[in-house]
Amino acid sequence: MYAADWRAWFPDEGDPRHGTPDDPRIVLIGIEVHAAVYFEVDKPVPVVLYEMAKGWLSGTMPDIGEMHTIRPPQEV
Repeated sequence: MYAADWRAWFPDEGDPRHGTPDDPRIVLIGIEVHAAVYFEVDKPVPVVLYEMAKGWLSGTMPDIGEMHTIRPPQEV
């Protein structure tokens, strides 16, 4: 699980392993997912920018997409 473009996130500190899969600063952290929440934007960028500005100026929630939640089935 490595991508070469990750190199941009790790400053070159003189180590020849800089930004490679052998870079000791790049580690995989084990996680256990219990739920996921994501936001689906269903409008073009200019509309999103307009809605964000309108919401900021009016103090209202911008209408730019839909929030989704994924949870595993409950055990019975």
